Amino acid sequence: LCPDGSGGAIVAWRDTRDGNDDVYARHVGANGTLYWNYNGIVVCDNSFGQYVASIVPDGSGGAIIAWKDMRNGIRNIYAQRVLASNGSSQWTANGISICSALIGQDNTIGVSDGSGGAIFTWTDERNGNYDVYAQRVSNGGTIAWTLDGISICNQSGYEYTPQLILTATGNAVWGWRDNRFPVELIYAQMVDPSGAVQWATNGIPVSGTDSDIDYFDISPDREGGAIIAWNTYNSGIRDIKAQRVERNGYWGYPAPQIADIRDIPGDQGGSVDLAWYSSRLDPWPEMGISHYTVWRAIDHPDAMLAADNGPRIILSASEIPSLDELRSVERLPLLKVEPTLEDLTADPAKDIIRMETVAGSTYFWKMISAVDAYYLDSYSEVAATLFDSTSVSDEYHYFQVIAHTSTPSMFWISESDSGYSVDNLAPVVPLGFVGEQSYTPEGIQLTWDSNSESDLSGYRIYRGTTESFEPGSGNLLTSIPDTTTFDDTWVWEVGYYYKLSAVDIHGNESGYVLLAPAEITGDDPSPAPLATYLSQNYPNPFNPTTNIRFGLMETGHVSLRIYDAAGRLVREVIDGDIPAGHYNENWDGLSTDGSRAASGVYFYRLSTKSFTETKKMILLR
Repeated sequence: LCPDGSGGAIVAWRDTRDGNDDVYARHVGANGTLYWNYNGIVVCDNSFGQYVASIVPDGSGGAIIAWKDMRNGIRNIYAQRVLASNGSSQWTANGISICSALIGQDNTIGVSDGSGGAIFTWTDERNGNYDVYAQRVSNGGTIAWTLDGISICNQSGYEYTPQLILTATGNAVWGWRDNRFPVELIYAQMVDPSGAVQWATNGIPVSGTDSDIDYFDISPDREGGAIIAWNTYNSGIRDIKAQRVERNGYWGYPAPQIADIRDIPGDQGGSVDLAWYSSRLDPWPEMGISHYTVWRAIDHPDAMLAADNGPRIILSASEIPSLDELRSVERLPLLKVEPTLEDLTADPAKDIIRMETVAGSTYFWKMISAVDAYYLDSYSEVAATLFDSTSVSDEYHYFQVIAHTSTPSMFWISESDSGYSVDNLAPVVPLGFVGEQSYTPEGIQLTWDSNSESDLSGYRIYRGTTESFEPGSGNLLTSIPDTTTFDDTWVWEVGYYYKLSAVDIHGNESGYVLLAPAEITGDDPSPAPLATYLSQNYPNPFNPTTNIRFGLMETGHVSLRIYDAAGRLVREVIDGDIPAGHYNENWDGLSTDGSRAASGVYFYRLSTKSFTETKKMILLR
């Protein structure tokens, strides 16, 4: 029986109701309803014996039925197509000849050819022993291959019990038991829709040296090849074994295997070291690989980008240009617009993007390099990345490696693997770090030479009160992209030390260059400022003492008083006539009576004949 495509089935059988062996059939619906004539319709009822051998669906709800037929006095193969609607025969009455060669044919099986027709295969005795032959017949009953079938295997010895499947790519793959050697083996062969043999003449061995094979079966893989399983009897033990034969006739799948993807130490990021084990067809004695291509996954928006006329888009690895053409490809960046897929034209002078569909999902891969094969066991390549891994973005890049031969359609794609690049090379220490004091405005101007790193982000300046202070977030003065900054909180008397570093976009920080107080340049302050001023105390908050700096533009009476938060006088630091100039007074945290002032907020006020200013400070005990 075979399915009708709607949950039902078409059943065919050998029938002796008329006194000889005929072929009948009937349609059974999904719910068990019987269609066509009661007790079935005649498929073939000539006066010679017929024995049902195989039935396959025709893709339209009907079926193509093949049988062993004795009308020529020998065991031949005939076939008929019947409609789903009423079971009527569509070809010549009593069937058309699939094979009428002499001696006889046995063990017929068939599969749909994917176009409404069928492919049948059988064991054939025309050459004096058992061989394997096959024939394709169209939906309309036209014989598609050589009359009486093409030879799948006519090797001396016995080949029998063939099995047949149709692959995802439309080719057919055979398996059979083979006695060309003293030990029985399983062999396989592929034939394309035109009937051309694709693998070695008379097939390729699949089962190795296993003996006493009782049974085997064959199933398509998803890549255009097949998987064959069999049971064996060796040394009193029965085993079940299986082997994959990929679309090119090689056992397994001889793809390269990515061994490792790791960051390159001591670089500025932007690339990884991609290492892979070669295809087993690369080293001696096979030496069948011409080159490898390396691919990096890109997302859909990136794939839609194009340069001018768009990147070259290919649907399979068989469309990848030859190695000579790849060497001449001009690498152009992807575009800044988003065309449709129709705009992505095939232009070999553009980026090459491959589309791959797996389980209904579409993936995009961009080719980033090509590597000659040298018959080695392994290779490595520096592969560019789109970004580096950081604390902000730790996403991975995905890569594939494809092994190519001199035949464009013969290639093997590795499993994908992932890795990331890291910029672990810090910028060099900045040079030319100098500081110049200023009094108008008051502070210090810090300048240095610019760094030349392409991934430089900026600079960090730290400030401390000892040469050995450790730079950190607590003493970070500023982070800037420029090569100069002004510190308006600088106080000469404190003796500040500055440390400068360079930082790149990935957070790598250089070592530090030190600027000590003795290295600060600038003119000495003028005897008197141009205007009277009062500076913020330092330190602030403080414990137990703090400095209060001020300047007088003219000689006169001056008072410097300290008040608590309630406005009560705590201490009078200065009260008298003093000359014009710059001053730095210290408050030791004591009140007028010599007692320690309590923790809290205090105010200090400078008053002259023409100037009064008050500032806040905090005492923390």
